[in-house]
Amino acid sequence: MSLLIPRRLSRLPAAIWIRLLLHRALSGLRTLPIVIPGLVRSKDQRALLREMLNFTGKLPGLLHLPLKETMYDLTTLPEQTLSDPHSEAIVRNLADFAVLINRQTSLGFCLQRSLTRYYFLRREGLPVVVHFGARHADKDRPLLLAGHAWLALEGDPYYEEGEHWRGYVVMLSFPEDA
Repeated sequence: MSLLIPRRLSRLPAAIWIRLLLHRALSGLRTLPIVIPGLVRSKDQRALLREMLNFTGKLPGLLHLPLKETMYDLTTLPEQTLSDPHSEAIVRNLADFAVLINRQTSLGFCLQRSLTRYYFLRREGLPVVVHFGARHADKDRPLLLAGHAWLALEGDPYYEEGEHWRGYVVMLSFPEDA
């Protein structure tokens, strides 16, 4: 049996795309206790998940502008603090789940996840910052670059494993003054 490999991944070494697929699968497993039907208990959470699915569907269209302009449009100032200490985990997990099940886009997983988390967590009052980075994808082909997006909170990566952000040079952070 052969795996169907997306065209943009077929140029990468097999070890890299296998890691990407495994990471995506493991990310989904982490969200299951929160989002399995029946466990999204409240009407508000179901409404939030629908809103996030709508957001992830519109994300490719939002990115037609230069990235800084898009980020200005997506950025809300966290004027309040989280009203419910559990809301942060719920928002984060629902955002991850929405990205996992809404994969009919050419955007990278990390970009969708970071922007979805960013938008909804900031709206909840958490002052996260999104970082966009790049690094050499293959030491034998120095012109081949890989990009990654991740969130930070108070200068530290926010629910992001070290192997996923280490080695990337931050090209843009938003908001820039954070």
